[in-house]
Parts: sequence; structure tokens; C-alpha cells
Amino acid sequence: MDEDFTLDELKLAFTFHITNQILESDGTVAPEELAFLQKWFPEAVFRESRFIDAKGRYTSRWEDALGEALLQLPERLSVEERLDLLETFYRAAISDGDTQYIEGNILVRAARLLGLKPSQFTARVEAMFGTGSIDLPLPE
Repeated sequence: MDEDFTLDELKLAFTFHITNQILESDGTVAPEELAFLQKWFPEAVFRESRFIDAKGRYTSRWEDALGEALLQLPERLSVEERLDLLETFYRAAISDGDTQYIEGNILVRAARLLGLKPSQFTARVEAMFGTGSIDLPLPE
């Protein structure tokens, strides 16, 4: 890979990848989840970043950005910025009103990939949405 990516492109690649895992974790993407994807990840942004081609297929640039995101984001983003990403994942998990254990596992894995502890994420969600708002089982 000889390509430099902007920080926004790295965040886009990582955030979309994890969000997609959450939304597809139960085997179906509900209409509310599809609306979430379209709102947060418009196709034009992927085309502009050259992450998809004219036929809508992911490019090698997308794959390279995703790999690079795993290396760079924990180092380049502040704790608050990494928690912002996890908040997006949480919003995705609750977008259909049906939260599942596997979604909690994905959130914990994403937190770990970003160098965060589940307790940091839990505290952030409770501060944003109120105490007791975590309705996903989050293994430590």
C-alpha cells in the first residue's frame, strides 16, 4: 500500500465496517437499520473517497484504508474522539429497537481495537443517554 489516507477516510472505513457488523449480526438488516446506514454513510462519500467503484463494489483502496485505520486510529484519535466512534456504533445497535448480545460483543471488540475499556464506553453512553441506558449485555 503506497497510499496516504486522510483521518476522515480512516474513520469512515473503520466506522462503516464495525457498524455494518453490528447491523448484520442478526442475519437481517431492518428498515430502521438501513435508514441509519443511509443517513450516516451516504454512498457519495464512499465514491468521493474511492472506496467503491462505479458498480458499487468495494475497491482495494477501501481494504487498504480499513487495515490502516486499525493501525492509526488508536494513536491519532483522542479518547473523546474514539468514544465518539463507539457512540455511533451504539446508536446503530439500538436503531432497530432490538438489541442483542452479539451486538454488545462487537461493541466491546471495537472498544478494544480502539484501545478503550468497556467501562469507558459505558460511562460515555450513560452520560449521553442517562443512567441505565445501556440495554446491551457488555462483557468485560
